Amino acid sequence: MGARLSYTGIENDTREGLVTMSQSVTAYTYYDTGLSRNSSTGNTISNEHAVFVLGIYMNTYNSGLGTHYSSHGYSAPFQWNTNGTNSSSSCPLAYGTLIGHAPNSWVEGYDRDEGMRLRIKHEYGNANNGWRIQYNFTSSGTLSSGAGQTLQFWLRRLA
Repeated sequence: MGARLSYTGIENDTREGLVTMSQSVTAYTYYDTGLSRNSSTGNTISNEHAVFVLGIYMNTYNSGLGTHYSSHGYSAPFQWNTNGTNSSSSCPLAYGTLIGHAPNSWVEGYDRDEGMRLRIKHEYGNANNGWRIQYNFTSSGTLSSGAGQTLQFWLRRLA
């Protein structure tokens, strides 16, 4: 992890755990991003409360899952800690407007008519006993590393 000086001050370069989704996607079905509190990118030190944002890259114009051309964005900040969870519920993870070459007619956010939803799923009663980040789309399609079918996520630690 390095640091750099930007126009907003000192910024940690912590784009960790880049994952590229590669699968067929069924509308309204949640899929795991592979990023969790217990993954190497989201792990926290004992008794620590870490704050993260989820980075998003979409280039999905040829996937059936939206019309983004090279767009980037971030989720709202969220906190993970080393405590276990006694719940199997989930909570929405809001994200802002995706900015890039051409976001086209996409609507972002949560609880609106957006094309993709994010959530943090609690994992009660398994070996991880933590949280996982999941996503779904309002349409079906195919994700891969191919042209116009790319969806990527990564974690960025803020504190």
